[in-house]
Amino acid sequence: MARAKRRSTLTVSAGGTARLREIARQLGFVVGSGSQTGQGNISALLEAIARGDLAVLSAAQIAEVRAEAAKWQAAKADAEAILEQVKTLVLAATAEREGVKHE
Repeated sequence: MARAKRRSTLTVSAGGTARLREIARQLGFVVGSGSQTGQGNISALLEAIARGDLAVLSAAQIAEVRAEAAKWQAAKADAEAILEQVKTLVLAATAEREGVKHE
C-alpha cells in the first residue's frame, strides 16, 4: 500500500542543497524525468532516511567506526602472522618426524 505523501518545505543553504543533491546522486537517488533528470533527488534521499533505509552518522561516529576497523585490521594482520608461524612449525615438525630436513 502506498503511503500518503505530504509536502514539506525545507530551508537549506544553497551550498547545502548542492551537497545534498550530490549525496543523493552518489547513493543512487536520481531524478528519473523532467528538467532535473539524472540529478540527485533530495526528496528520495530524505525519504530513505525517514524509512530507516539509510543511517546518518556524525563525524565523531565515523571516526569511532574507523578506529574500530583499524583495530580489527591490526588484529587480522597479527592473526595472519601467527598462522604463518604455526604453518612453519607444523611443516618443520612433520619434516623432522619423517626424517627430512626443512628450512
